[in-house]
Amino acid sequence: MQYDIKLGKILCDHCGTSIDVQEADQLSSASGDTGEEHPASYTCSSCGGVIEADPKAVTSLCPYCGSPLVFTDRLEGDMRPTGVLPFTHSRDDAVSAFRKWCHNGRFSPPGFASAHNIQNLKPLYIPYWLYDTDVRAQAHASATRVRVYVRGDMEYTETDFYQLYRSMDIHYHDVPYDASEKFDDTLSSKLLPYDFSQLQAFRLPYLAGFDASQRDYTAQELMPLIEERLDAYSEKELRGTMAGYDTVTITDQHYDYENPVSRYVYLPIWFISYRYRENDYIFAMNGQTGKVIGKPPISKAKIAMWWMMLTGIIFAVLILIGVFI
Repeated sequence: MQYDIKLGKILCDHCGTSIDVQEADQLSSASGDTGEEHPASYTCSSCGGVIEADPKAVTSLCPYCGSPLVFTDRLEGDMRPTGVLPFTHSRDDAVSAFRKWCHNGRFSPPGFASAHNIQNLKPLYIPYWLYDTDVRAQAHASATRVRVYVRGDMEYTETDFYQLYRSMDIHYHDVPYDASEKFDDTLSSKLLPYDFSQLQAFRLPYLAGFDASQRDYTAQELMPLIEERLDAYSEKELRGTMAGYDTVTITDQHYDYENPVSRYVYLPIWFISYRYRENDYIFAMNGQTGKVIGKPPISKAKIAMWWMMLTGIIFAVLILIGVFI
């Protein structure tokens, strides 16, 4: 059984039985094959087959019976998320978005939009930290107002100089930062935003049938990066109070962070990577909102062929026009 995105329930593909997530906590699991705390081998609870697990993986598919499995021992203690944002976009949605993104492979390398390649499109749960914090933002700035006027034959420029000070108390809520070393921070930021009002309390069945891995960073380790991101947000807020001047130059700014609180959660994406001419190309789609990022590979040979066809059509039309005029 695995989580069905459209139903929002745990579904058996064979008999069609569906179960609410709250009733299915123990359905998709695998037990450690040794007495180790985090073993490398697990036994499938469905068929008894032994699975070799990636050190950071928390889910897998049994290679013998195809059952989706969750390695429950890797989701205990501080490695257990408090929340999960379930997928709302299904595989059909992701495939449709992928085909639209690459124009059905019209300008892509041969085989890029093939069914075989699309099979590699994976639903992933990425580990994130969500931060709440209060910020006291302060800034000093120099500003000017310029007035140009004409008297007689003379043009005058009058410049007034000002010293500004601004202080604001700002509360930030649910600021996300991905906690995966493998997933590029630039990509993860481009997939934002998510609607965190739909966040659900974490339960194991949400992961059944999806790829997921443990986090690589603690909330404290990522806090300097969060502060750097919020510094930029806070500066924008401060600048918003400095309207009405012709120039504004911030000469000093300071941000104090108070009462930081963090939550560990899983967020959904659809993902595929493709290597072409020694370059990596990535398609990623926000599994909740459907937002797509990435740039598809372009085949120069196909582009040339399309231009030749277009030129030939235009040439033929011009000849016909010349014949009938």
